[in-house]
Order: sequence, then C-alpha cells, then structure tokens
Amino acid sequence: MNYNSFYKNKKVVIVGAGGQIGSILAQKVSALGCRPNLIFHDSASDIGKPDIWNRLVADADIIFHLAAHEPKNFNPELDLEINCRSMLYLLEACRAQGKSPQIVFTSSSNVVGDPKKMPVDESFKDNPLTMHAIHKLAAEEYLKLYARNFNIPSITLRLASVYGPSTDINLSLRSSINKMINNAVHGSPVKLFANKDKIRDFLYIDDVADAFIAAGAVSHPRGEVYIIGSEQRETFGKVADFIASDVARRLGNKTEIIVDKDVRLSEVDMREFVANSARFKELTGWRPNISLKYGLALTVDYFIGQQLSSK
Repeated sequence: MNYNSFYKNKKVVIVGAGGQIGSILAQKVSALGCRPNLIFHDSASDIGKPDIWNRLVADADIIFHLAAHEPKNFNPELDLEINCRSMLYLLEACRAQGKSPQIVFTSSSNVVGDPKKMPVDESFKDNPLTMHAIHKLAAEEYLKLYARNFNIPSITLRLASVYGPSTDINLSLRSSINKMINNAVHGSPVKLFANKDKIRDFLYIDDVADAFIAAGAVSHPRGEVYIIGSEQRETFGKVADFIASDVARRLGNKTEIIVDKDVRLSEVDMREFVANSARFKELTGWRPNISLKYGLALTVDYFIGQQLSSK
C-alpha cells in the first residue's frame, strides 16, 4: 500500500506521543503528509478522565492509543486508569458522538504470560501474569465489544520486547537493552540476572512504528488482535555478549558483564517469548526490516553519538 496517499491529510491523533514508541510514530506519520494531533500525558491531557476523549474523537480519522502505565511500583488503581479505563472513555466518547475513528491500540506480548511452546501466534490462550497485562487484556476486550455492537473499527498490536533509539536519550533509556548498551558505551558493567538464558524476541523500534502505520491503514478492522515481533529468538546473555564485543571493537572499552542471580525476578521476568507474526504480515505486507545484530549496532551508534555530543 502507498501509505503516503493513504495518510495524506488524514486527521490523526497519537495519544502517548511523548513515549518511546509514540515519539517515533509521530515523526513517521508527519512525514506521510498529515499533521498529527500529539497528546502527551501531563496535567493538560489526562487520559484517565472522559473530557479529553470527548474532544479528541470529535475530529479524528485515526487514533493511535499508545499511552500506557509501565509500573515501577505496584499501583493497580493508576494502572487501571491509564491502561484500561482510558480505553472505555475513548470508546464511550465515540459511541455518544456517533463517531467511528479507526483505533489502533498498543498491547503487550505479556498478555499470553509464559507460553509452553514457541513461536507464539494469536491462537495461544491468554494468561496475563501482571496487573499491567490484565488491564491491557480488558482494554482489548472493550475494543472487540464496541466493534461488534457499535461498529467502531479497531485493531490491537501485542508487541514483543522493543529496543532501539527514540527521539531523545531519556526515552531511549526506557528499554532494558538500550540501558545495557548505554552502560557499555560509558565503560560501566552490563548487568544480567537469573533470566540471562531466557529466550526473547527483540523488535527494533522503527519496525514497531511501521507496524502501527500499517495497522492504521487496515480496512474496517473489528477488534482483531495481532502478535508483532521480529520472529528472531535470542537470549539476554547472547545480546550482552554482542554488545560488549561491538563496543570493544569501536571504542576499545572492555565491558564487564555481571550476572546477579540474587535479585528476585517475577514470574513474568522469567518467561520466554518468540512471536509468529504471520497473520499480520499476510494482512498488511508489513515485515520487520531490521535484524537483531543490525539493530543493536544502530543502537550502539546512537549511544556513542550521544556520548560524544555530551562532551
């Protein structure tokens, strides 16, 4: 599909535009010929209240809902407000006003919990292991219900582990892989934990943003959920080894890799996950373009550049 022609002059809202993925998506959507309405999570745009949604749906063709509460501490009420209740307010605003913008929602591969076989596709049973995943699943179900009963189009993307540089250093450091790279570039140890040999699917951030753009152009979605990943499998330990080797080659830094097995990890931290994105690829033609090694090298480039610019 020619996304330039599809998105040109579309009225696009990006909720969570100040986030790691949202900021990259905003850049890419702007380059396609529309001026997105960027919603940041601050006191002026509280997505946990109905009022902002009443304003946003009044004049929108596509709404990318990327805002999320990523808990550092257990806070179920705030998690409910941001990850679940906000979706209900969005859908109710659409229903009350008779509006049908296409909603693209960001969910998580954590909704399937700790699958016993891989790769994981959309047929796997949901088994959320965290409050965050429970609320994401509830929001997905709201979308399905409102698509069936009120013809509000929507599509959900369950994402694998996202890494890669965002629009600024603070956003970039939200990814655990990015933090490892930043430490190595600065000569600090890279720390691993008891899950160092667990297999994960690491998806480069530009590929994630491209998946959202593809999802926004799907014709008449009805609440379908898709697994989005690189479909490559690698362990945290092997990723750390590559980072240490690449940084040593470029900077001469010898990176110490520390394994701290005393830190208690949650059940979800010990899970394994690899995506099977065949359904979404067939639907949209989207493909992950950045291999893990190339993506890690690009991210090392970024953090080296950040280090040099700060001197």
